[in-house]
Amino acid sequence: MSNKDISQKDLLRIPSVVASLINFLLYDNKTVIRASQIRYIDLSEHFFFDKLLRPVFPDVCVFVSGSKRNLPFILCLENQTRSDSTMAVRNFIYIAAVFLWQLRQKHSSGFEWTKNRFVPCVVFTLHYGRFAWKPKSFRELFQFDSYPCLQPFLTDYKMNVENIACWDREKIESIRSDFRFIADYCAQMRASHGKTYEPPTTWPIEHVEQTLTALAALSQDPDLKKVFDEYVQQFKTNEQKGAPTMASVIAHILQRGERIGEQRGEQRGEKRGRQLGFQEAERKFEKKLHTLTREHNEMISTFVILAQKRMVEQGLSASEALDQLGYPETIRAKVLPFLVN
Repeated sequence: MSNKDISQKDLLRIPSVVASLINFLLYDNKTVIRASQIRYIDLSEHFFFDKLLRPVFPDVCVFVSGSKRNLPFILCLENQTRSDSTMAVRNFIYIAAVFLWQLRQKHSSGFEWTKNRFVPCVVFTLHYGRFAWKPKSFRELFQFDSYPCLQPFLTDYKMNVENIACWDREKIESIRSDFRFIADYCAQMRASHGKTYEPPTTWPIEHVEQTLTALAALSQDPDLKKVFDEYVQQFKTNEQKGAPTMASVIAHILQRGERIGEQRGEQRGEKRGRQLGFQEAERKFEKKLHTLTREHNEMISTFVILAQKRMVEQGLSASEALDQLGYPETIRAKVLPFLVN
């Protein structure tokens, strides 16, 4: 399971978010379903595939209890970031798993049933990709027209796919939960061809951690994820005055950018200071070396003059003159080449 799937599930594991999404998708955004009616179902069905026992469960499965305004039903939500030609089969399996679950839970006192009957199940595939997905129906997976005798007996199944990136601005703004941040991000990525995202600064964020984590997972930007993680930790430890908005997140990002800029500036300054200090030390050393070299040359010249004078005055050889003057071997080696016999 990818981190992206886990992050999206975390946001959809919040009853108020799922309730608002159900109202948005099924009831023309009217407040029919409330968070108190949402009960999450843990499907533990399995099937054999490729000689392995594999689990069967959608990303999110909820039982929506009945009220004066609605009958009970089951809703499954499946997250997809790209199209899948076999999605109709998968959804078909999810529905079968839900009804198998109902068979096992039929007499459970923990759930409501209508006249001892099954409740319907509807599956929505939430597509977060930039390009519109036109899904195939179940019968389009095989050559339906090649079976004229079987057509009256074949059951078709058409997927309910929501191309979130294709929702218009008015529709996105009408969403009454943090899911609108996800929808807005997808729509902006589609409009900008995946290049730019300008967060809506005035929208309040009710579930900060789950929303920012989902956005970071969708963006696949490690820097953005790091910034969001830092903000989430700051949000947890600091007392918030009023509802946080995306503006506070952006302010945190800007402050972080300024801190990083200052740190990098300090680092560059330190590096430049070290470079300048080294250059200054090197310059002073070269100057000192030049002075020492000049003084050294002057000293050797003096030794040469003294030795040459002794040779002329006393008629000595170069070695005899150096012996009389008592020059050490290091000085003799430097003076001797300049003496003329």
